[in-house]
Amino acid sequence: MRTKLMIQIFLLTTMASCLLSCKKDYLNEVNDNSTLIRQDYVVDLKTTSEFALGIYIKLSLNLDASLIYPDLAADNLKPIGNSPLSALYKWQQQPDESSSSGVRPETGNLNGVSYNAYGAIRSCNFVIEKANEFEKENPALAASLLGQAYGLRAFLHLFLVNYFAQQVNFTSDGSHRGIAYITSSKWTDQGTRLPVKEVYRLAIQDLDRALALPISPTKPIYFTKTAALALLARAYLNTGQLQNAISRSREVIAVKPLMLAGYPNNLFTSNDTEAIFSSPPAAAGANYSVLFPSFYFREFISFEATADIADLLTESATDKRSVWVNKTAVGGWNVVKFPQNAFTSDDFPSNLYYVPLIRSSEMYLIAAESYAKLNRPDSAVFFLDQVRQRADVNAGATTVMGAELLNAVYKERRKELAFEGFRMFDLMRWKLPVKREDAVAGSPKELSYPNDKAIAPIPLLDVKSSGLDQNDGY
Repeated sequence: MRTKLMIQIFLLTTMASCLLSCKKDYLNEVNDNSTLIRQDYVVDLKTTSEFALGIYIKLSLNLDASLIYPDLAADNLKPIGNSPLSALYKWQQQPDESSSSGVRPETGNLNGVSYNAYGAIRSCNFVIEKANEFEKENPALAASLLGQAYGLRAFLHLFLVNYFAQQVNFTSDGSHRGIAYITSSKWTDQGTRLPVKEVYRLAIQDLDRALALPISPTKPIYFTKTAALALLARAYLNTGQLQNAISRSREVIAVKPLMLAGYPNNLFTSNDTEAIFSSPPAAAGANYSVLFPSFYFREFISFEATADIADLLTESATDKRSVWVNKTAVGGWNVVKFPQNAFTSDDFPSNLYYVPLIRSSEMYLIAAESYAKLNRPDSAVFFLDQVRQRADVNAGATTVMGAELLNAVYKERRKELAFEGFRMFDLMRWKLPVKREDAVAGSPKELSYPNDKAIAPIPLLDVKSSGLDQNDGY
């Protein structure tokens, strides 16, 4: 265990690539003869199904830096010491040609996030191609694999468009530059940057395809029909299709209500009943390991909560979420939201929980925000107070209206979804600046809206070799 820890620390401090754990050889797509392993291995529907499971593993391997970023670039997290993400925290990202995983300290860019996500997208496309090719072997299994692959492809593109493009309402018609939407498994097919509204249109199309197929898995560690509905609700909220957002979120709520008994202790564990899509850690004996965000909150502490979010979480002594942060001896705030040892494994305790990607509390907040924006305050308050009063039994009914009601929804969303990878994207969607009351000394306290530095630069290799336009300001 100690040797493993020293390896991770070495990677963190000397290579700055450990914020995404190393892939194992069997997950790579190139063999010793430089031919694609997937083409050698996937020869029927059974092996297609096995390959599809590898996509979920790839997702687990790439969730730490990418989920830390939105809270760190905004106002919920701050770095401790010489963190590899300090440049990102200071909004000083620089484009470069690196293609390694993780975030380089001298540039702070998210090249690795882009390459890893697009790699998983191409794997989804490969599954789609092979499931269609081998459909006759088992039509039900083929349809389930197709549904999962379409859903995951949409999830990954919507994930990327948050990091590398302004939110859809940045322009009045969403016509500004988004990302490439890749529908081929070939690495030579790089695509072109589509308008953000087109990225959402294609993602929604993929999610509708997923819903039309009989996806067989129901566990939240897989992309299920419920996950497709929930991701649609999120996409509709982001694109301002508020009635659609309400319809889809309420469909999810009907089958995945808030977890009442065991909240919040059972969140992110095997007893979590509101998880819609989550990523598990490596099981005992697995030949791969993961590094999840909490590794850098509890094991090798590199980031801490800001006083801004800690004050919100602890403003009521009876709010159950007040235990998500612990005050340190020097006056800082450690993030302890995510459990330890919630899973049997030989990995680090702080990696052993289920990383939340979509959960039902977000659906209640989507409904509340959508109703508030449609000037339907009674319905907005109903869904808002379900979240508020679950967390704090002494929270009174919400009585504010209009802009104050919307601000109450924004506040509750910040509290409930803290450290789960939403904050920067929410501020951009609400067209609000980042205002840090608790910035690291020598670091900027405010990022105005709109701002070029609110998004990451496109990897420079993609700009040079594929002709993709670079983001403004880089």
